[in-house]
Order: sequence, then structure tokens, then C-alpha cells
Amino acid sequence: MLELKNKLFKITIPFLSFYIFSVVSIITGGYIVKIHREIEEYKQIGLWYENLDIGTQYTNNISNFVKDVKDKLKENAQDFKNPESKKLSQGIEKQISFDQNFPNEGSVKWKIGKTKEAVRVHYAYTALNDFNGGQQSSESREKQKEESVNDKVFLYFTQTMISEIKKYLDNMVTANEVQNSHTFTKVVMNYLTGKDNYSNIIPDLRINNVYITNTATGFMLSYPFTDDKYKPNIILRDRPWHKAANNTYYSSYKETDGTLGLTGIYIDINDEKNSNAIRTLWYKFKTNDEKEYILCVDLFFDKSSNLSKEINLLDLDLLEQSIRSGINLKEGDNSWMYLLGINFIMALLLTLIYEFKVKDIILRISKRYPNDLVKIKLQLDRKHYASKDEGEIKFTIQGETKEINKSEQSMEAKWFLNIQNIQVGVNNNQSHTKQEEATSRYEFINEYDLNMSQSKPEMLNADTKLYIDSYTNSKKAKLVNITSSPQTNEHS
Repeated sequence: MLELKNKLFKITIPFLSFYIFSVVSIITGGYIVKIHREIEEYKQIGLWYENLDIGTQYTNNISNFVKDVKDKLKENAQDFKNPESKKLSQGIEKQISFDQNFPNEGSVKWKIGKTKEAVRVHYAYTALNDFNGGQQSSESREKQKEESVNDKVFLYFTQTMISEIKKYLDNMVTANEVQNSHTFTKVVMNYLTGKDNYSNIIPDLRINNVYITNTATGFMLSYPFTDDKYKPNIILRDRPWHKAANNTYYSSYKETDGTLGLTGIYIDINDEKNSNAIRTLWYKFKTNDEKEYILCVDLFFDKSSNLSKEINLLDLDLLEQSIRSGINLKEGDNSWMYLLGINFIMALLLTLIYEFKVKDIILRISKRYPNDLVKIKLQLDRKHYASKDEGEIKFTIQGETKEINKSEQSMEAKWFLNIQNIQVGVNNNQSHTKQEEATSRYEFINEYDLNMSQSKPEMLNADTKLYIDSYTNSKKAKLVNITSSPQTNEHS
């Protein structure tokens, strides 16, 4: 039992050392990976604002996103083109707000990190907005507004947003206003693409809102409902996404049939103080009764707020991000639990490798060049402290070794003759013995200076002094008085 405890104790020290090494390695490696990813993300953001038509790996991520959105929209296009065929929830029209009276109950706070703009949104409602620019009389416009509340496409859009988006968002609301905006982006991206990896591939891309416009009436329905009201007298045909859908404004990734594209950079309509440059992904379609609609998603990047952060190695958020990057975890995974478990396995494997392989190699290397000089430590049972000037003292160690080699050789000869019962015989026995003896004598002489006139400690321990000098000032051992005396003895 005691032997087992000793073995465990010997293994514990290297295990803890390797565990600490593993933790530091994962965090350091993760931090390097995180910095590399951020550099790649900044390149992607630069191209977003400059030119998306350049074929690089950074623009490919965005083009793939647009392609997946296009595939998803075309897959669901029939539902929008023929909303009468869809069963709508009873009272869904009550979820459309057209008077801009914002319900406080159930609202969520958002904030855009780079502009510091804060708004309140409500995931249970859509907002009806007039983009006709006051070109019709208020009386006729009010009538069209009431009719737009019952627009089948608007109703189906409202039902889809609440049933497909809100149900996920309700359980993901936090006190972090920036994170709430990010969560909305992630859920909408997952719905529009049918994939859940774009929030990791393009982590700083944000979705401001989703909206659909009836081009004939000029009414627009946006989600989510927000307390940030649009400016009055907005003219539909002046909006960049409307121009792009009608080939009068530039679009990237535009479909050959003119049904989908991504506009160039422009300033959001409500951003007058803190401008937010955005692009709009638009999709134009007609219903079975030839009514034209444009479905839009506003996109922008929000990463500049990270530039103002000071690097603090003790920041838990930074450490968690480094761990997540080092182990390549998904968002929502418990990074600390993964770190403890993976480090335990790594430390255990490294300890086993060290004990069974590396340790023996190190020991063999350390014994490859042994020290041929004799090191002698003199230890006195009784300590003596020099109290007077004793000058020099000398220690002489003498020794003798003797080697004896002895060999013996014998030879015997006989002959015998028997004639008529007369026996005659001769017997000769001869032996030789040879002995060699070699004697070696050696002598070691060490001299020590105990002259107290030199600068020395007040109380000098003689045995300590001798131990130090035996390694530093001892003279080379000399071999003396070597004799060899071979001897030979013979007898017969």
C-alpha cells in the first residue's frame, strides 16, 4: 500500500505539470487562432464596403449566403404567390400595427454596437408603414391602409415571422442589448438559408429587419415592430432596393431574370445622426393575380465596437473566446467544462508517454558521458570551526590494488610390457605452474589553504570549505609506484 502511494505521488507531479501546460497551450493557441480569424473577418468587412464582385474566399462566404437565401425564397415562393391556399391563424390581422402605438409589454431592447443606437422591438407584431410620400389624399390613404391590413400576402408574412422567428427568440432574450440584436440575426439567417452555420462563417453580419412592400399601394410591412418610427413622406421609388429591383440601381449577385440581388452600400433611412451603411438583399415576385411585391432584408456589419476594447488577459470573456477558438466549440457549448475534460485527457496521455518513453531516454542521455574524475565529499562527524591561522593543510589518500593470474599445465606418459607373467612399466608425470602478480599503487593529494589573512567569512566551517575545494581546487590525481613482478614455479 505504501509503495502504491509513493508511485502515485511520483506520477502526480508530472501530471499536474502537464495539466498546466495543456491549459496554457489551449488558451494560447486559441488566442492565436482568434486573432487570425479576426484579421480574416476585417478583410471580409473591407470587401463588403468596397467591392463584392471580386472573387475571393471572403466574398465567396457572402455569395454563398445570398445563394442559399435565393434557394430558400424560391422554395417558399409559391406560398407567397398564392397565400389564399394557406390556412391563416384566426386573428392574425391583430398582430399588424398601423398606428405606431408601441406596446411596452413584452418588448426587447436592441443596441447596434458601432452606432450606440438603442431601440425597443416587439417580436409579436409587424408594423405597417406608408411609403407613398403623401401623394394621395389622406382620406383615400386611410382606406388603403385598412385594406392593407387584410392583404393576404401581408397576413401570411406576419404569420410566418411570428411562427418561424418569434418562437425561437422568446427563449433567447438577455439583458445584453447588443446580444439580443445578434440573436435576432442568427435566427433569421437560419430561417432564410435553412442552415445554422452562417452565424459562425460571417459572425459580424447583422440583420436590421425584414420587410415586404406592395409596389402598387406603396405600403410596407416590417418585422419586428420597433419604436423607431420611419420619417414621414418617404417615397417608395427613391429607395435603393426599389431602384435595384427595377434596374436603376447597382446590385451584386443579381439573378439573370432580375428577381433577386444585393444592393450597393447606402445609408439607412433613419440614420441621420449616427450613419449606418447597409446593403439590402431584395427578392421581387408576383402573386397569381399579378400583384407585385418586394421582400427585403437589411444587412450590415457591426464589428468596429471591438476596436475600442482594451486587451486584458484576465478578462473572462476573452479567455472564453480563446478557449472556444482553441477547441473549435460551437456557440452555446460550455467552454470551461470542455477545457477541464480535454486537459485531463491530454495531461494523462503526456504523463504516460513521459513515464514509459521519454523518462528513460532522458536518463540514458544523462549517463552517456559519465564523469571520469573521482568526486570525494569529506563529511566530518564533528564539525570544526577554524579559530586561528593554520596556513595550508594537505590530505593524502593512498591505495593499492593487486592482480594475480595463475595457470597450471600437466603432462603424463606411461608404457607397460607383460612377458610370460613378468610385468615391466614406466610412468612419467610432469606439471608446470605459472603465476603472475601485478601490483598498482596510487596516491591522491589535495591541498587546502586556510590562511585567515585572506578575505573570508568570520566563522569558516572547515568541512564545508573542504567540500567546495574538492570540486574546484583539487589537483589532478597522480598514479605512482606501479610494479609488476611475474613469478614462475615449476616442479616435477
